[in-house]
Amino acid sequence: MALETCGSCGEQVPFADTVHVLVHTKGEDGVIDSYICRDCYEEYLQPVVESPGSSDEGASVDSASR
Repeated sequence: MALETCGSCGEQVPFADTVHVLVHTKGEDGVIDSYICRDCYEEYLQPVVESPGSSDEGASVDSASR
């Protein structure tokens, strides 16, 4: 089983339990291309990328995919 290091908390998690995050900062940092664990995604990014009232099935978000 392949492991990936979470770009947020640093934990090693199975690749199947990660979310691919691609953020274009439009600044000197350029593009951030990382994998984060499901827990970090749900705690930090999901509230940002999903609008109120949207569901996982209906959300269409290119910056974070399952």
